[in-house]
Amino acid sequence: IYSVVKEYEEIIKNKFKIAKKYSEICKSLDIKYISQKNSLASGNCYKFTVISPSKSISELLPNVKTTTSKIYDYTLGNSKQIPSKHLCLPIWFDLEESISDKAASELKSSKI
Repeated sequence: IYSVVKEYEEIIKNKFKIAKKYSEICKSLDIKYISQKNSLASGNCYKFTVISPSKSISELLPNVKTTTSKIYDYTLGNSKQIPSKHLCLPIWFDLEESISDKAASELKSSKI
């Protein structure tokens, strides 16, 4: 029987490699994102979420088209602004590097 649990370390390691690529770009361009690591805990990189505190994400990063589904509306409460102020970059286990490279390139070229 195949189980994700048996390979969780490889899955998490792979996703953190992708997250590192994205976070380095975000840091260099002063783009805000939700970090999966802090001094107390570490997430599983289910999503790599880029956020815009002030304007819509499409205004901030107009060239970023390689994305995945946003954070589910039901987790956001009644806010109508939150969905327009974030996007999620592709980050899943065994993601083709060409896809993460494309997302990274769009991120680099979008910062206005």
